[in-house]
Amino acid sequence: SLEPARAMKVECPGCKRILSEEDFDTCHSVYKCRRDHLFVCCKAECQRMFEKKCMKVAEIVHRTQHKLNNDGHTSALRRLPPGEREKFKQFAEAEANGWLICPEDAKASERSVPFCSHVCERTGGCGEEDTPQAEEMDLPQTPGSSEKNEKHQGDKQLLSDDMLVEIRRDDDIEEDDMARGGSAKNKKTAKGQKNKKGQQLIIDWNITSPAGSPVGEEGTVP
Repeated sequence: SLEPARAMKVECPGCKRILSEEDFDTCHSVYKCRRDHLFVCCKAECQRMFEKKCMKVAEIVHRTQHKLNNDGHTSALRRLPPGEREKFKQFAEAEANGWLICPEDAKASERSVPFCSHVCERTGGCGEEDTPQAEEMDLPQTPGSSEKNEKHQGDKQLLSDDMLVEIRRDDDIEEDDMARGGSAKNKKTAKGQKNKKGQQLIIDWNITSPAGSPVGEEGTVP
């Protein structure tokens, strides 16, 4: 008689909880890569941790590819074994479409990356699907952003006259200061003229009359 198949058990990549196959339908999300590596995230927080791990692997693949291209004139893909070449092809496809790549550890050549790096797609789960690509595409028209814009516009419309504050430029302030300073200066000038009234100004006016004879050497002007 055939032995009963053993139940599949998977560790959640986030909280490390052991999940059986019966739990897959009630978990937040289930991912499977093109090399059949399975990832089951029991909660939304676990899925975010899984996505971060995939992004770190994608970063490593990108840096490795950049280094290979800088080391020689030949293409990086042509200098690698076929199995390692496929990793970079899968990475390019995932990057172009905003998909995740598999972070499963895998044997690799010295010049490649020690991860599976194949495209990882969502295959199940009861949580809402929220892929990085969807976030980038919907970012300009997300409901949250429209609500914020409407609220911002509503705040502008609700401003009353009592809430308005006069914003004065530096030029206006300088003009006011000059006006105040000018009036004070005028008062001082008028006061000074009043005090000086009746005083005699002594001047030297040694000049020659039209006839050529000197009129006087010193005089006073009332």
